[in-house]
Amino acid sequence: MSDADLLVLLGETTLPFPERLVRYRPQGVRRVEVFPYTLEEARRGLGVSSVALRDGLLLWAREGAWERLEALGLARSA
Repeated sequence: MSDADLLVLLGETTLPFPERLVRYRPQGVRRVEVFPYTLEEARRGLGVSSVALRDGLLLWAREGAWERLEALGLARSA
């Protein structure tokens, strides 16, 4: 069980989802689950991605990333 779920959106990756879970898991941090989805997977609404994008709290984004997600219809307007 986690206290926080963290959605990480990746432009592209060749890693299968189970390997991404291991790669993006923070070391030494407890009770945080990381969900590393590609933009395409988020577009398809896989896993927690659609709920996180709709109801979640944006913690950090690269410059222009949120606007790109809005343009793709993946994020709500601020």
